Amino acid sequence: MSKITTWLHQELIQPARHIWQLTLKYFALFIIASALFQAITFLIIPSVWLPTKIEHLTLKKPENHINLGKTQNIVLQQGYKKYLARCTWQIPEIKQLCESAAHHQQLNIQSVQFIYLSTTFQLSKGSKKEVFIQAMSLVTDHTATARHIHATTQQQQQWLQAQYQSTHIIRMLLLINMLYMALASWFKIRHRSHSVPK
Repeated sequence: MSKITTWLHQELIQPARHIWQLTLKYFALFIIASALFQAITFLIIPSVWLPTKIEHLTLKKPENHINLGKTQNIVLQQGYKKYLARCTWQIPEIKQLCESAAHHQQLNIQSVQFIYLSTTFQLSKGSKKEVFIQAMSLVTDHTATARHIHATTQQQQQWLQAQYQSTHIIRMLLLINMLYMALASWFKIRHRSHSVPK
């Protein structure tokens, strides 16, 4: 029991106390850093604080290519608008397409239907939107006829849950950050009022 207490004191209590003391010592810097963190997160991921809606879109013969970096992606483009389909989150047939494709290879897509999440605020019109492909019609090198690929409702729901889950985690971290800074502010004001001579 004493070993657990010692470990808790060394690994949790002491570092937490040290962070708290640093927060109070460099209070203005922590407030500025926190405000910047909140603002940058909002600009990059506005869906953290703004309501999202599911948008449906169908593209006919879109410009496209496959990126084979750390993550495999199909990039779809129509005009200045770009859409990113992460192969990991797509249905098995699309994953196989990504795995068998070469870097920057173009697919002969006749039509593609997908969903994506949008908010009322977008930082850049040219930013890529992450999408889930519901249906795709393409002609492969092996056959001259169009091949039709369809996702199930369950697969679509899994993608949506993953999108919402990451947003919830980021929102929770931001709320913890806000609560921590509110507590530090309250403690700083209270300490200052007690230190002022009457």
